[in-house]
Amino acid sequence: MESVQGRIIASGASGSSESHPPIGSLSSTSTHSDEISTSSEISQAIPNTLIREQWQLVLGQEASMIDLQNAIELCRKLVLDYAEGSTERKWIVRHLVELRYRLQEIQDVADDPTGMAPQAARVVLGHHFTMRQLLSVTTKQFCDHCTGIIWSVLQASYICSDCSFCVHHKCLNNVIRVCAHVVATERKHPIGDICPEIGLSGQKYKCAECSIPLTFTSKLSVMHEPLACLGIKPVQEIAWTETRLCDYSGFYFCPTCHWNNTSPIPARIIHNWDFTPKRVSRASLQELSLLHDKPVIDLEELNPKLFVFVQKLTHIKKIRGDLHYMKKYLTECRLAVAEKLMDGLSGARRYLLQ
Repeated sequence: MESVQGRIIASGASGSSESHPPIGSLSSTSTHSDEISTSSEISQAIPNTLIREQWQLVLGQEASMIDLQNAIELCRKLVLDYAEGSTERKWIVRHLVELRYRLQEIQDVADDPTGMAPQAARVVLGHHFTMRQLLSVTTKQFCDHCTGIIWSVLQASYICSDCSFCVHHKCLNNVIRVCAHVVATERKHPIGDICPEIGLSGQKYKCAECSIPLTFTSKLSVMHEPLACLGIKPVQEIAWTETRLCDYSGFYFCPTCHWNNTSPIPARIIHNWDFTPKRVSRASLQELSLLHDKPVIDLEELNPKLFVFVQKLTHIKKIRGDLHYMKKYLTECRLAVAEKLMDGLSGARRYLLQ
């Protein structure tokens, strides 16, 4: 069965772009491409409670503008029937965004039959992919889907304008990772527990993203047969995939989905004031990169004891208090209003004055 999310694709970090893909587990790459389509169908399938609406929601590439408008209206009604944060509501919201982009694309073609308008973004699992410009690529790039190198001169490639997910043109329709911007928006706050590991058994010994089997066994295994008692020990080569733990999400990944990138972990900073970079998966790295400059953590609420043991925090809190009082003064001063000092003082980080 064709992947649901694959059929609704619109037709026509620290060092994340320079990070090297995995090279230590070569045996895993041979089976990865065979497993990828099956795992995509499983992980991104329509929720069971929405199957009765599937014929109205999931549209093929031949869908007309009226079909898309009807599907969008149905999604707007269904999204109110499910609780916030539920799997069904998340699926409907993502699907609604993709339907709207498909509708916008059809409208653009209708308004510009000559095809001179700039190419619209292609929407896949929340990603907004745009064609990469050759002159903008200055460093070695790797595909976030197949981990292969992207030769900018020879190969067409796309990049997500929201999370910087890079992908070959040939891999575009096979992407299985939901956009990190969508995940961060739905989660609202970073994970608050330190490495909330559930174990390989909880993951059914499969990669948390692409679902290929994960094992700790060696590449060669002795077969247990009656011949062994005669001194004959046949050796059989078995599949082997290196297992890598993401310190942020607590899930295990294969080398294709986890490149051993490192990043400070919000939970370790909140609880232990520990900024040591830890190894995280590609999906977690992209999410953390998006949250880096966002005021999503209220440290005084989550761990007020830190202000007792870390003197720098106390000093920063005092400075922010002074800025807050200065804001009241500058708001009332007519000269400050005329000079627009408030705009220059806060800039994009206006939350510092709160």
